[in-house]
Amino acid sequence: MNIFDLLHTEELSPNAQKSLEELSPSFVESLSFEQAQIIFKATSWFDKQFNGTKTPREFQLQSTVATLSGQNVVVRAGTGYGKTMAMILPLLLGDQSKIAITISPLKLLQKNHVHEFEQYGIKTIQINEDTPDDKNLWKDIAQGVYKNILVAPEQFFRNNGHLPRLAFIMLTSRAFVKSIGVLNCDEAHMIQMAGLPRWSESRAQPDEREGSASQRALHSYA
Repeated sequence: MNIFDLLHTEELSPNAQKSLEELSPSFVESLSFEQAQIIFKATSWFDKQFNGTKTPREFQLQSTVATLSGQNVVVRAGTGYGKTMAMILPLLLGDQSKIAITISPLKLLQKNHVHEFEQYGIKTIQINEDTPDDKNLWKDIAQGVYKNILVAPEQFFRNNGHLPRLAFIMLTSRAFVKSIGVLNCDEAHMIQMAGLPRWSESRAQPDEREGSASQRALHSYA
């Protein structure tokens, strides 16, 4: 007996039902009933969103289940293969009182992601050096109005002695840090360059003794 037999799969399109049947046995056998429900909800959402023409890839389901189960996840897939959807699904299916911080190193990529997340109903904002110093905007950010915050890595480090606005919020607002349910890191291969001088020949590493604001805030409130 398949664990999905306990769910109302007859509500799904034939294409969606087939996608569940074709999941690898080892993955299906590892699922708890609660995790199977997550997969059913993700498949059902795809089915309705794309009118039965698309189904989630198995790695997207694996990532979503692991993320919503509180595990750390590394997704490695080619361009256009659906890594962004692996970040979107947990936000759609998880605790709606929580927000996500998505570290993204490129402004153009941030802009594209804002559009992609928002087309699925996830209120998103990009934060980088161009973000306006608007009191009401930052109040909304601090109060969790935006459910996904796309952040340039530089926003977690001091710049000429000054602490960026988001880093300050993370260091001073326990409520904001507690509201973070998911931390995504897009283009993870660029992590090793975060904090390095952009246009300098210097290859000195950031001061590891101080660490970034995000590291200190998350450690303080863990």
